[in-house]
Amino acid sequence: MAERSIPWQPTLAPAWLEWAQAALKRKWIKELDYHKETRKRLLNTLADEYWKSLIVHAVKKGSSLEDIGRRLGFERGTYNRWVAEKERPDQTVFFGGVLVLREELKNIPFPMNRELAWSAASAAITQASTVELEKVPHDFHHEDWRCVRRFVRHPQSFLPKSEASALSDATAFQVLGDVVNWNLLTGRAQAITDEKKLYALVRRWAKPYALFRVGLLDGLEVFDDPT
Repeated sequence: MAERSIPWQPTLAPAWLEWAQAALKRKWIKELDYHKETRKRLLNTLADEYWKSLIVHAVKKGSSLEDIGRRLGFERGTYNRWVAEKERPDQTVFFGGVLVLREELKNIPFPMNRELAWSAASAAITQASTVELEKVPHDFHHEDWRCVRRFVRHPQSFLPKSEASALSDATAFQVLGDVVNWNLLTGRAQAITDEKKLYALVRRWAKPYALFRVGLLDGLEVFDDPT
């Protein structure tokens, strides 16, 4: 199946860039501040993932989160809140934990970079949905990311409207068909190859993704690579 020659956009199609910037203005959020918030969300998730890996490793070595907190001199109430996940340890605590465990970083089985990037990006996109757009939380899957990312890069990509309108409009249906065709060409077993299913996904996640992409600083594109 040959793909039409489509000038996929490098980030967001004009309609989506305009929508995301306007959405932030409606919330009285400056774009620079949103860059900082998105970066904070990404780095917090990375810190959480590294911390989880350290704790799993500590348990395998016969230690625990309580042991780490006690040996670092924290009060019992503090590390009890860590255990109950009511409070996140400061990112610097991670390095103290490595030291008191007398462990080398290279010996701790951290997730691969792509796994970390996916965890951080999916958390940030989900937060854009629940915080900025005030939507009910939903699971965001890797394949969702691939499809939505491709849809908003189509030069004729459009803002969500009713399903009947989108599927009956020739241009809109062509855009969905182009994304479906792209999915087919990738050969992924889990790829979405039905326009109706794709559009349901777009209606749920295109806006949160567009906000995430506008909030992503130029140096952090690694967090938007679902390959």
